[in-house]
Amino acid sequence: MALDFPNAPTVGQKYPATPIQGTPTYVWDGQKWTTQGAPTSGKTPLYTDGGQITTGGFGITAFANPSGNFTVDPLKGNYQTATNNGAFTVTAPSIDCAVDLIVINGAAAGAIIFTGFNSQNVGGEAISTVNGQRFLVSIRRVGGYSSYVVKALQ
Repeated sequence: MALDFPNAPTVGQKYPATPIQGTPTYVWDGQKWTTQGAPTSGKTPLYTDGGQITTGGFGITAFANPSGNFTVDPLKGNYQTATNNGAFTVTAPSIDCAVDLIVINGAAAGAIIFTGFNSQNVGGEAISTVNGQRFLVSIRRVGGYSSYVVKALQ
């Protein structure tokens, strides 16, 4: 259910006016809607006209890219993995994003080619083909400019 807050609330006004199970009650303080009472799911969301603030942590499940060539897709998550079981190509993302990719070398690890990036591994480390080694590839695209940097995790 999408929440449809009143357009011209008064100070102290509650939304929803009649409580709904599983939905927090919000109160207008004259500038922003804040939650009232016990938080749901152990978290207290706070929404302001400047954006959203996350209070508390969250868990993630990293997306496992398929073997072989792939294009970085941030819509599959900001944390991803790839297993290096032979040479393959990683193509830059097509939308602005931040993705951390863990590359895990398998027994038949090969060279990885990065294509479509404006800046390639400036100040980073080389990716080896040694079985079992892991690498963090931090991929960023901002304003259409894409880059990556590698950190060996040995």
